[in-house]
Amino acid sequence: MTRYHRVTGERVTPNSNTTRDGTVVDDQARNLREEVANSLKGFNDGTQNAFRTLVEFINSQLREFGDRLNAGTKNIDEKVEGIGTKQRWPRLSEQNFRVDKWSLCRG
Repeated sequence: MTRYHRVTGERVTPNSNTTRDGTVVDDQARNLREEVANSLKGFNDGTQNAFRTLVEFINSQLREFGDRLNAGTKNIDEKVEGIGTKQRWPRLSEQNFRVDKWSLCRG
C-alpha cells in the first residue's frame, strides 16, 4: 500500500518511522519539540517580566529609604549644630571643684 506525506506529498512506505495512518513520526516529534520550545519561551518571558518588575519595585523602595535616611541625618546634624551654638561648655580647667567628705562636686 502506497501512501503520501500530508505536507510534502512525498511517497511514504510503511516502516519504523511511520504510524498506522502513514504520518511520519519525525514530524510529530518536531511538532512536539516546537510546542515545548514555545512553552519554554513563554515561561522565560513571563519570568523575566516578573523579575524586572521586582527589581524596579526594590529600586524604588531603596531610593525612598535613602531619601528618608538623608533627611533624618540632616535633621540630626542641624540639631547638633544648634546645641553647640546654644550652650558653651566650659573647659575642665575653668570649672570650680570642691571636695567634700564623700565625693568630688562642682561648686
